[in-house]
Amino acid sequence: MIILDLYPDTDRIYAPGIEDTSDGHWSPPIKKTWPFFIMGVCQMWLALIDETAANIVDQTKIPSIPRMIKFYEKVNDAILLLWREQGSHAFFHHLNAIFGYEALLVREIHLKTF
Repeated sequence: MIILDLYPDTDRIYAPGIEDTSDGHWSPPIKKTWPFFIMGVCQMWLALIDETAANIVDQTKIPSIPRMIKFYEKVNDAILLLWREQGSHAFFHHLNAIFGYEALLVREIHLKTF
C-alpha cells in the first residue's frame, strides 16, 4: 500500500550518468553495467507477479482495501514459496554460470539472505 511518494524535483537532472544510480562503493565497470542487469530483474519480477496473481482466484468481485491486502498477501506468499524452492537454481546457479562458475566471496553468517 503506497502511503507517500517522494522523489527529487524532476526539473533538474541529479544523476546524468547511468552509473550515477549505482552503489558508490562499486568499481566503475560494475557501476556502469548494473542498471542493465537490474532492469532485466525488474521486468522479470513484474511478470512473475502478474503470472502468480493470475493463478490466485478472488471469489468475489467486490473490491475493498482489506480484500486487496489479503489478495496481495496471498500473491506475496506464493512468490516467497517460489523463491524458497526454486531461487537457488533459477537465480544463483544461472547467475554463477554467467561468470563461468568462478568462486565468489560470500561473508558467511548462518542465515542466508542476499
